[in-house]
Amino acid sequence: MERITQAITDIDSEGLISTAQGKTESICLTREGKKAVKMGFAKYLEMKEKENELDSRIKKTTLWGNYINIASAVWGAVGFILGVLTKDRLANLWEWLSAMFETAVLPSLWSNPLIQSIYWLHIVKAL
Repeated sequence: MERITQAITDIDSEGLISTAQGKTESICLTREGKKAVKMGFAKYLEMKEKENELDSRIKKTTLWGNYINIASAVWGAVGFILGVLTKDRLANLWEWLSAMFETAVLPSLWSNPLIQSIYWLHIVKAL
C-alpha cells in the first residue's frame, strides 16, 4: 500500500492526475496525464526533458540578445556624444581635406587625358 501511495504522490507531483476529496476520494487524469498514458510514461518524461532543455536554450538566447541590444544602445549613445564633442574638429579636418583635394590632387588628375576620357565615357553611358 505504501508503494501505491508513493507512486500516486510521484504522479501527482508531475501534474498528471488530480485528486478530489469529497464523500469519496477520487483520482482523475489531467490532459497531461492522458497524453502520458497514450505515449507511455517513459516517452512522456523524455519529451518533457527535451521541452525543458529547449526552454532553457531559448531563455539563454533571449538573454544574450538583450545584452547585445543594451551594448548596441550604449555604443550608439557613446558615438553620438563623441560626434557632438568632435564636430568642430571633424569640420576643420573636412575643410583641410577639401582644400588639399581641390588644390593639389584634382587639377593634376584632371589634366591627365586618360582620366578625362574615362570620365566622358562614363557620362555617355549614363545617357
